[in-house]
Amino acid sequence: MDALPSYRLQKTDLAAVLPTEPDLLIYAVGYEQRSAKMRDELSAKKNAAFVYRSEGVHSYDGNYRKFTQRGDIGLDTNCIDLEANLTHILRPGGANRAHVVIDVSCLNRSLIAQSFSTLLRLSELVGRITVTYTPGKFVPPTLYMMPAQYFGPAIPSMAANVGEPYRESCLVMGLGYEYGAALSAIEVIEPNSAFYFYPVGRAKDYEPAVRKANFNFDFGVGKYQVLPYNIEDPVSLHGVLRDIVDAFVDKATVSIVPFGPKIFSSVAVLMAIRHPRKVSFLRYSLASAEVARDTEADDYMSLYDILLAGE
Repeated sequence: MDALPSYRLQKTDLAAVLPTEPDLLIYAVGYEQRSAKMRDELSAKKNAAFVYRSEGVHSYDGNYRKFTQRGDIGLDTNCIDLEANLTHILRPGGANRAHVVIDVSCLNRSLIAQSFSTLLRLSELVGRITVTYTPGKFVPPTLYMMPAQYFGPAIPSMAANVGEPYRESCLVMGLGYEYGAALSAIEVIEPNSAFYFYPVGRAKDYEPAVRKANFNFDFGVGKYQVLPYNIEDPVSLHGVLRDIVDAFVDKATVSIVPFGPKIFSSVAVLMAIRHPRKVSFLRYSLASAEVARDTEADDYMSLYDILLAGE
């Protein structure tokens, strides 16, 4: 994986994005009601979706019907030929590099990792990436521990090299309300230093649920900090993550485990791309079908721009 090209982040909002008519919108067609939210709000010059196969599950059939009626482009969820397909979609553009909007609300962490690394490799074609996230309305979580189906690199290129056996370990983790999942991941990694980030949004029911699912943020012995982040301020979150990772990357093995809102994943994955083979971006997926819940879109969004060198 190549290192990330020079970039900067800036705040934006939907009102600023809508009049620009972006060149491409990337989103997901899934079983959550909110997976159609961004596409309902925005029509770019071209629109493409990762289409999950979830026939008959929750809001999937309605979302898929919208996708086919609109004639949007389908992208393979295994990311087969993703770079070639995006190149083909973006190549006929004008003299300026493309503006791509990617809605991460219902992308899994592997798709986020693959999409971001691919778009950034295409920096000759892409100059601006607007990342959008629609929070879901609160649904009380299931408070029993479910086994992990997979725990490892979100994509193979986001595994750090195996270093010295006595090198210290640093963990950066976003917390969600998957009961006990964070603690299970911590027990596997056994970090010497850890930074746990919990989300703060407009819905006040989430924070107590996150605390309960994570044992009131009591993660046992060891050096760790528990830090809040505002899901509507991903630019500030990026600055904090960058400072932590930069401070540890040359003296410790750094692992990122992004539970919780996908806006955290979208910012955290940039740390792994900035430090190829030095920072691991890991995915922890649960095995139970209980995880499959319909989620209604809340009435606000979180957005930010990634401006690549030259923009």
